Amino acid sequence: AVLTLLGEFLPLDEERAVDACVWMAFKNAARIRPFLAAVADRSHREVAAVVGQVITALVTDDGDGQQSLAVEAERLLATLDGLCMHALLQPAWMTAQMCHDVLDRHLRSLAA
Repeated sequence: AVLTLLGEFLPLDEERAVDACVWMAFKNAARIRPFLAAVADRSHREVAAVVGQVITALVTDDGDGQQSLAVEAERLLATLDGLCMHALLQPAWMTAQMCHDVLDRHLRSLAA
């Protein structure tokens, strides 16, 4: 279920690839057009909230508490961002199956 949920943020098919391209273009535009920044920030926070919920559900408390959870959430966000960018720029290399496999391995490492 978690893999399916997070897979929605990745370009695993043509529709999501188009969505991801539009999203990347919007994020780049928001960097230089301040009137777009608030919407881009809100959208990022919504994705981060989903990722935070996933991390809270998967990661056991190792004694570092909230700081550890925050680091793991950022690590997962960076993984999703990297997979998305890599899949858009190198689709023959970073296929949908490879995105799925990398994300699955990452999630398994969190639950270990």
